[in-house]
Amino acid sequence: MSNVFEAIICAIDFARANNLLATISSELTLEVVKINETLFVIYRVEQNRPKLIFDRQIEYLASQLSLEISAVLVARYDSRIGHRSSIVFKEGLPIYSFDENDEIWVLLNEEGNPLIDGENFSINSMKDDEEYETICNAIQLGLQALGVENYNEVYSFITSN
Repeated sequence: MSNVFEAIICAIDFARANNLLATISSELTLEVVKINETLFVIYRVEQNRPKLIFDRQIEYLASQLSLEISAVLVARYDSRIGHRSSIVFKEGLPIYSFDENDEIWVLLNEEGNPLIDGENFSINSMKDDEEYETICNAIQLGLQALGVENYNEVYSFITSN
């Protein structure tokens, strides 16, 4: 099953996230979901999810929200094409952007396990005759820049929606 996800991730109070979202007009259908006590996802809900195309309006909303919150992250994921990207907004401006060129990869051993302590590779430095796995993807990098360390909770939410 394919999974397409586009959202704004922020670390604020749930009620404040809802209140701020209500003050910003948008044609997108959005929902606020609590991931844990301090982390919230404002994600785009679509009737035709498999046909979802990323919308620049989510970046506008993130820009507006970042004027009220210290920083927010736009996260995008599309399992159909292996796309992962993120943009951190602060004070209305994009300050960091991460995509496949920023991801960190490692070689796999004979059993197919990542060699975590081995050499790191970028997508452009990998060889065709080797097998790799990403150990830090574009969304993780964005979450780290936002100050969020636990990627697993966010990833579970992304892949379940």
